[in-house]
Amino acid sequence: FTNRASEISEWLRAAPVGVPLHEATDDHLAHLRLLPGLGGPQFSLLTKVLHRKRPALVPMIDRPLIDRYRPITGERSAAAAWGPLVDALVADLSNELNALLLSIFGVTVTAETGVALSRLRAFDIAVWMEGR
Repeated sequence: FTNRASEISEWLRAAPVGVPLHEATDDHLAHLRLLPGLGGPQFSLLTKVLHRKRPALVPMIDRPLIDRYRPITGERSAAAAWGPLVDALVADLSNELNALLLSIFGVTVTAETGVALSRLRAFDIAVWMEGR
């Protein structure tokens, strides 16, 4: 992160705040697809850090997600799968039935924090649990 701090910060400044992945414009998605080109830290770690900064937009890529979408992406590598994975996630998050099912999870996580799950995070949890 130290060696790529300026590139990562620049990418983050240009990433929209509060835009859910399933509502992202073509320009937002094009910007999101630039992530593998940033280099630096392990790609899955980079997506986890950037997800913290843009939780509704940046998917956290990990093995269960890569494996779930491998039939679509044809890739085992996180960086190589990224573009097709983003497209597939947008399609799945935009699907009306999936949206209805995921909205069930869009409740307050804890009474203490009052933080609601984004559709992306609920989907991520569902895929992670499916892989267990």
